[in-house]
Amino acid sequence: MQIHLMLFFHYFYTMISIPPHIKNILFDFGGVIINLDLSASIEAFEKLKGPNASISFEEWTQYGVEPAFERGEISPRDFCEQMRILLDNPVSDQQIYDAWNAMILDIPEYRIRAIEKLKKKYRVFLLSNTSETHYQLYTKEFQEKYHYQEWEKLFEKAWFSHHIGLRKPDPAIFKLILKEKNLNAGETLFIDDSKANTDAANALGFEVLHLTPDIDWAR
Repeated sequence: MQIHLMLFFHYFYTMISIPPHIKNILFDFGGVIINLDLSASIEAFEKLKGPNASISFEEWTQYGVEPAFERGEISPRDFCEQMRILLDNPVSDQQIYDAWNAMILDIPEYRIRAIEKLKKKYRVFLLSNTSETHYQLYTKEFQEKYHYQEWEKLFEKAWFSHHIGLRKPDPAIFKLILKEKNLNAGETLFIDDSKANTDAANALGFEVLHLTPDIDWAR
């Protein structure tokens, strides 16, 4: 399915205009709603590497550690044990948590307010690849700063990968969402900052918006 989103240029960013046939909006979380700084975690883990460690942050997925953690297949303690092996350094659990969480920044208020406005017209959902440690960290900010005690108070439904055992771009996660909420893919706009994820959704018939740094969907 072709993407029919209209983009309007305004100062230093691009705004979006949602096509009239869209009834549902499915948001990614990291890099779309919450700000991330992946380089902060990369730098933190580089400092924890032992002298004989050769693995890079970008190579984690080859070893299955990050995907397994984000599918909830291993616990935070297991994640730390595996990371100590990859880092070749007997660092503490807390040092690993701190490095892993370094990428998590803030949830800008204007994005929360934009979602509140959108939900008056559309069915609004959240789909996130995440881990238990990240989930606990940003849920605390979400509750304390915005006074939402549950994600379903803002979204009709929120799916987190470590809760459902599936992770984008696996097509199964998109099929689950369509079936669970009885959605029509062609009437659903999926917004994500990963092209692999938007390509997977687009192949199933979703309208998609691949966010790049020059596009600010909430402005």
